[in-house]
Amino acid sequence: MTMRVVIAGSSGLIGSALRRSYELDGHTVTRLVRRETQSPHEIRWNPGSERLSSAALDGADVVVNLAGASIGQRWTANHRRAILLSRTTTARTLAEAIAGTTRPPRVFLSASGIRFYGVDRGDELLTESSAGAQDGFMPKVAHAWEAATRESTVPVCHLRLGLVLSQHGGLLARMLPIFRAGLGISPGSGHPFWSFLSLTDAVRAIRFLATHPQAQGPYNLT
Repeated sequence: MTMRVVIAGSSGLIGSALRRSYELDGHTVTRLVRRETQSPHEIRWNPGSERLSSAALDGADVVVNLAGASIGQRWTANHRRAILLSRTTTARTLAEAIAGTTRPPRVFLSASGIRFYGVDRGDELLTESSAGAQDGFMPKVAHAWEAATRESTVPVCHLRLGLVLSQHGGLLARMLPIFRAGLGISPGSGHPFWSFLSLTDAVRAIRFLATHPQAQGPYNLT
C-alpha cells in the first residue's frame, strides 16, 4: 500500500535519506520547506511563526519531524537559542496542525535525542523507561522538544537519536578526512561512550515505526 508521508527537515542528513527511501518505493512525500516551493510536492511554511494550515497535513498517513538548527556550529548565545527554538516551535506547530485535521495521520514521528537521559550516565544501561535528566543544555533541549508535541491528537513516537553516522554528511563525514590524514585522536579522556547508528539503520527504524500501529512513545535509535 502506498502512503503519503509529510516530512519537516527533509533537506538534512536523515530527512533527505528518508525522503529518497520512500520515493524509491513509490510513496508520495510532501516536503515542508521554508523557501519558495519548486514542485507540487512541497508546501512552504514558517515554523517560527508557529502557523501551519491543517490542510497541509490532512489525509497524510505519517508526519515526520526532523527539523532543527545544526548543532555542528559554534554554540554562541544566539545559536543556543536557535537550537532550542527551531526544535520546539517546529514540533509544537506540527502537533497543533495535526490536532486541526479532519483526516489525521496515523502517527506523528518527532525527533529527539539520547541526551534526554543527561550528559553523563557512565556505563549505566539506559532504556526507554529510564529516568531523564536535565543536567546540561542539550538534555534541557531534548525535554522541551518532546514536551512540545503534547497538543498532538494522534500517537507520537519520540525518536531519541544517537549519533547518526554516514560518510556523506554529519559528524563522520567531518572526521574521516582528519583520520585519513593520520591526525585523528580520541576526544576527552579517550574512553567516551558513543551511542551511534548508521544512516541506513536510522531510516529503517523510522520507516518501521511508521507502519506499526502499536508504535507510540519514546524509542532509542542507537
